[in-house]
Amino acid sequence: DHGSLLRRAIRAVARRHDQLATFMAKPFAEEVGNGMHIHFSLLDSTGNNVFVGSDERGSATLRHAVAGCLATMNESMAIFAPNINSYRRLSPGSFAPIAANWGYENRTTALRIPAGDVSAIRIEHRLPGADGNLYLVVAAILAGALYGIENQLEPEPPVEGEAQVDQPTLCYHWHDALNAFEHSVFIRDYLGEEFAELYVACKRGEKAEFDRRVTRLEYDAYL
Repeated sequence: DHGSLLRRAIRAVARRHDQLATFMAKPFAEEVGNGMHIHFSLLDSTGNNVFVGSDERGSATLRHAVAGCLATMNESMAIFAPNINSYRRLSPGSFAPIAANWGYENRTTALRIPAGDVSAIRIEHRLPGADGNLYLVVAAILAGALYGIENQLEPEPPVEGEAQVDQPTLCYHWHDALNAFEHSVFIRDYLGEEFAELYVACKRGEKAEFDRRVTRLEYDAYL
């Protein structure tokens, strides 16, 4: 709720000053994109952070949550990157995540475990763009973490050093993301059959409209 209210406030203030505020993922081709990094931890019924372990690397529950988020990342891409402009931000060399990986205090991975106070250990999900629906983004992230915890998944070893050298493993084309979403058992089981069908139908309709448009770049290149 606070995130949605902040967007409305920023847009309203910008209009008062005869400006436009945008949350497009990649409004300017020559600049880095707009990400929407989500930080989250998990508390038990007594308020204790269950990601806390015996050292700064965290608990087994943290690892399971990380593994679940990684395992469901491609299937959730259509939520994290919901429109054609979203994928301008996710192209290789753009400083945005292009592979499902994680690391400790690594700002080049899709998931980062920030350094600092061990009692506040958390996961930073760096994949979503600023154009995502906040409610759906958070739902998809938490569903992925729950999936990993329930199935006791274990992640690959954390990445040390530059992760951008990894080959792309995530969908960075809208068409591929919609296909992964549509065929995902995880999405249907955790977010609901009706939602899955309606969301992909809306997005395919939106994509069809963009596919019919002839862009200025095409005129410049081929006219």
